[in-house]
Amino acid sequence: MARDAELVVSAPILEFSPLLSDEDLLDVIRSGPVEGALSVVANRREVTAPVSDAIVETKDSAAIGTLLANTSAQIREDTLDRIVEAAPEQEVWHEPLAQHPELTIRAVRRIANFVARSVLHILEDRHDLPPEATSEIARAVADRFNDSGVDGGMDSEDRAKRAFEANELDDDAIIEALDRGDRDFVITALSLLAGVEAKFVRKIFMSKSAKAVTGLGWQAGLSMRTSIQLQLRGAKIPSTELLNAKNGVDYPLDEEELKWQFELSTA
Repeated sequence: MARDAELVVSAPILEFSPLLSDEDLLDVIRSGPVEGALSVVANRREVTAPVSDAIVETKDSAAIGTLLANTSAQIREDTLDRIVEAAPEQEVWHEPLAQHPELTIRAVRRIANFVARSVLHILEDRHDLPPEATSEIARAVADRFNDSGVDGGMDSEDRAKRAFEANELDDDAIIEALDRGDRDFVITALSLLAGVEAKFVRKIFMSKSAKAVTGLGWQAGLSMRTSIQLQLRGAKIPSTELLNAKNGVDYPLDEEELKWQFELSTA
């Protein structure tokens, strides 16, 4: 019955049956169930981390939104990071994300940079967040909204320069800017970190060369994970043409080739 093609039949079993083990649920998720079934599973009273991982893997937006709203669902920190990374384009996730009981400082910092003012109010009204998170929310409000509440704030290039002078330009700052679609901040930040004019950063992005963008990320002192995001979201390189990390985290080219790629691109 849990696999029935009619949701009206399978939904009560999927949501309430205590007889379904994690393995049963994972089998259902992997089988490509009827539309709506994943959201039903995500709404169970007890959702373990492996089941949450599997739901997120499906990239079913509605199901992930339901999972986030389910305060009893167990979601690993790295899985939550993946959700946050995709969240800028998924407005339906923003409110449940802001209400999620186990937000990390990293997640708060990133969320605060792309959600609407109404969602920032939710974060502001929470009293269970640590002081560091509260400070991040206040900073985001100050940076993004003027006295009228209109999203605007400081010029992107000026904010990048201020962050550079304060030694705050790092992987998180770049990812946050990518999350909120702040291309000017990213370009200015990369030019400052890599020690080149902004026109060369734009040239590298326009080249759509995975190796050139990776060389830029390396020269800027960023992680390979961030360099992948620069390829994907900065240079708009198709996922099938990305230069991926070695062993999951390392740069796939040696330093000599990375340096050559960067110098070639900025000549």
